[in-house]
Amino acid sequence: MAESRCQALIDADIVTTPINRKIVTALRSLGKGPAESQFATDYDREGELIGVEALNIIRKVNLRYSF
Repeated sequence: MAESRCQALIDADIVTTPINRKIVTALRSLGKGPAESQFATDYDREGELIGVEALNIIRKVNLRYSF
């Protein structure tokens, strides 16, 4: 039974909830500009996730965006 609960956690969808509207608004504005940018985050898993979240917010505005 415990194994099935663990498997459910592994297979669970990732849900992100932006908590700072000003940052989300700034990222959306950035997405309307040039289709390339650079983000400097910490060199760890958390920094990587922050960068990917930022990219996903921008790509909702501009699918061609890359960094």
